[in-house]
This record gives sequence, structure tokens and C-alpha cells, in this order.
Amino acid sequence: MYAKESDKGIRLSVCDPNLNIEEKTYTTKEPSRPITKEIRLKGHWRLTSPMENVRLEQQGDQTVLTVTCQHGQPVEMLMENK
Repeated sequence: MYAKESDKGIRLSVCDPNLNIEEKTYTTKEPSRPITKEIRLKGHWRLTSPMENVRLEQQGDQTVLTVTCQHGQPVEMLMENK
């Protein structure tokens, strides 16, 4: 999900509802495992504030956004176009 925040900014939310639990029984004590998602954005973007589970890398005229999701919870960030 994304929403425009300003002329140069967006609010982006990334989520994977898959809990990535190794044991596939109905009830389990196994914790969910992190899942990495990669999104390519047109242009050069930056985070408005650093986040531990989000990494940005510039590749040509694109920004590669790598987000680590866990527990089925969304990771929400504010980004600005450089």
C-alpha cells in the first residue's frame, strides 16, 4: 500500500501475511521467521528516518527497497524522492 504524503514524499506499507512457520500443524510453539521482500521503485528514494528492517540501494535510475517482514505485521515507512 502507498499514499502520497507531499510533493516529493510517499507513505509505503509492506506486509507478508505468511508467518513462515516451519512446522505446519494447527497449533505450534514455533516462532514466525523473517521474510525478505524486494521492491524496485522508479527514481532515487530515501527514507525520512532510518529503519532497522529496511534497506535502500540505488541501481541506475531505480531504488531497490529490501524489507524484512515478520509475524504478518506491516512495515510502514515514509520516503522522499531525491
